[in-house]
Amino acid sequence: MADTKQYDIRAICRAYFEIAKERYSAALLVKLLVFIVGILSLFPIIYEYSRLITFFLVIISEFLSYLSDKNKGIAETLLRKLDAQDSFGWSISNAEISDIIVYCPSKSEKLNFKDAYFASKEAVGTKRALENVQESAWWSKHLAQRMGNFYLIGTVLFVIIWLGVVFIGIKTIHSADNLSVLLNILVLALILLFSLSLLRSMDSYRKFSNAAKKIEETIQKLLSAEDIHEYDAIKIMFEYQLARNNAPLLPSWLWKSMKDNLNETWQQYRTAK
Repeated sequence: MADTKQYDIRAICRAYFEIAKERYSAALLVKLLVFIVGILSLFPIIYEYSRLITFFLVIISEFLSYLSDKNKGIAETLLRKLDAQDSFGWSISNAEISDIIVYCPSKSEKLNFKDAYFASKEAVGTKRALENVQESAWWSKHLAQRMGNFYLIGTVLFVIIWLGVVFIGIKTIHSADNLSVLLNILVLALILLFSLSLLRSMDSYRKFSNAAKKIEETIQKLLSAEDIHEYDAIKIMFEYQLARNNAPLLPSWLWKSMKDNLNETWQQYRTAK
């Protein structure tokens, strides 16, 4: 069996997350293509083939979503093991990750994590575990909150534009045929709104942000206590990992745009002794 120590497991984990995000983005793009095909089907351009094209696009979209969920599941499993290793010193055996390394994404070779992943200076154990989860929850709180705000703004703009088109169309279009075409486009737009899961994603990000905030505050109380039990650390870690696993993926561009500010803030105000 190959020696897994030659692999950067953290990089493999990140690569799986990146693949999951790419597949998810591609699925959203295909759903947008379904909307475009739906509009074109209202005209003689591709009317004859529109249903067949839509059918195949829906199949492709669902398959891409499946691949995204599959890679996200692998990444989350690896991340849980890595968090436990960094926090409690629970080693990851060759047997646990050998299958994952066989299908190791090639892009992981371009990633490396030579610097410490967590800022905690504590030795492995209960306190380090709590500080690691608190740091991760703090990051998730801000990233998910920002993403939820983006989805909220996007949804509001979508509804405003939709209502504006309805108002202008009613006022300016008098042809029954043209009104019928406009009505069909508006219906397709509503279907796109729900197909892209804008409302559900907005709600999921906000719920994840609130859950992360609650976990962060709970850990702060535990760290202030004189007697900290390992059971409490494991329990809070499990709760956070469960919330993270159920949350939507956080885009890489969002993490890259906020990481410097979040890192600096955490180092300056949360790790200062």
